[in-house]
Amino acid sequence: MKVFLDSDIILDFLLKREPFFIEALQLFILKEKEDFKLYTSAIIISNVYYISSKQFPKPLIKQKIKELASIIQIVDSTRQSIYQSFESDFSDFEDAIQYHTALESKCTFFITRNTKDYKKAKNMRVLTAAQFCKLFVK
Repeated sequence: MKVFLDSDIILDFLLKREPFFIEALQLFILKEKEDFKLYTSAIIISNVYYISSKQFPKPLIKQKIKELASIIQIVDSTRQSIYQSFESDFSDFEDAIQYHTALESKCTFFITRNTKDYKKAKNMRVLTAAQFCKLFVK
């Protein structure tokens, strides 16, 4: 199973943003117990670096992102995902790119805090981190 993480989930985890940190942390803890792979895009990594470096020293952010990269697959957005985004019904172009990048990477789930931004999503379940973790509660 492949699980794509949107920037808000990574930022919540990395910056320990309350009240969302716990949900993001639970997802990363769950990843250690369950058999699934985490994915994100190179664009998201760039955005995470930019936003994080406004609050913390750049060397610290670089180290944290390197650590994350050891457990998250970073995929590129392709020409195809860009063109599909232009043709999509998404109102936000960046959201469309992330969604189509996740689809192209054959992800099963798209994890975001802003599920309303992905109402046009098809062929992939869009959930919050808490909703995703609940799938594994027995």
